[in-house]
Amino acid sequence: MSAHHGHEHRPGLLHRLHRRFHRTGEMGVDGEVYDRTSGRLNGRLYRRAAADVAQVAQEVAPDGAAVLDVGAGTGRLLAALADVLPGARITGVDVAETMVEVARRRTATLERVTVDAGDVGELPYPDAQFDVVVSTLSMHHWPDQAAAVAEVARVLRPGGALLVFDFARVDASALAAAARDGGPFAGAAPDRTRLPLLRFFPVPRLARYTLHRA
Repeated sequence: MSAHHGHEHRPGLLHRLHRRFHRTGEMGVDGEVYDRTSGRLNGRLYRRAAADVAQVAQEVAPDGAAVLDVGAGTGRLLAALADVLPGARITGVDVAETMVEVARRRTATLERVTVDAGDVGELPYPDAQFDVVVSTLSMHHWPDQAAAVAEVARVLRPGGALLVFDFARVDASALAAAARDGGPFAGAAPDRTRLPLLRFFPVPRLARYTLHRA
């Protein structure tokens, strides 16, 4: 994400926290500390994301969806998804081992939830494994957004859906490119929905993007 200058464009606390972790996350930042801090700030976002994923999952796979959370962090969304999707198979993947450890502890009693270590640029799954892929506050960390979107499309089944929640100012051009003719999500531009300011969430605005696999 490009830098913004001036007081009105200063990133919020959670955005700064995300940037700080991803500069140092591979060097041993305590996942439990991150979990306590981010959990207080974005719990409502996870509940909103879980409700939106549940609605889409019912549309694309009413008999029981396979859902992948890319950039699953410490597993808060995974637990929320398990609550609202009782018949779903839910998988989380994150590049940071410290996050994966916390997520596995959080979901240890949830038999339908699996947490793996892996990078969005090379997901450790065969083709066409999931009905829905969701990402919350992760896209702005993807070093090669176009490659990440292509990889997400690879693991989605035909007709499956991608939901991306992120800061509204984040560059989402790779999502639009993937929806053009010949792209993996060809047929329609991504549905971009601005989300209202969430309580205790220190950013001016979030956005949700929804795309369906061609």
